[in-house]
Amino acid sequence: IRDSSVTGVQTCALPISQSMTVEKANTAVKKEITFPNAYKSIPNVFVTIHASDPLKYGVSVGGVTAKSFTLYFNATSATTATIEWCSIGRIDQ
Repeated sequence: IRDSSVTGVQTCALPISQSMTVEKANTAVKKEITFPNAYKSIPNVFVTIHASDPLKYGVSVGGVTAKSFTLYFNATSATTATIEWCSIGRIDQ
């Protein structure tokens, strides 16, 4: 989504859902995420986890570049959770 009143800024109105599964307890999984559009500089990335007991899960972001980032997910037991992410920054035109 773009805010036409602010030149080149992408807003975070609609987060993108990502389902991730941990097959073994206390094991981190990671997934490389590519942005739909490249940014002019490194954007801010925000993540939220949706799970029945969020205290048993961890999610973090690393390796953020103008084109992609890595999403890390860990859990105390084998499980699947829905992780939503969104990014805010200046879109490369």
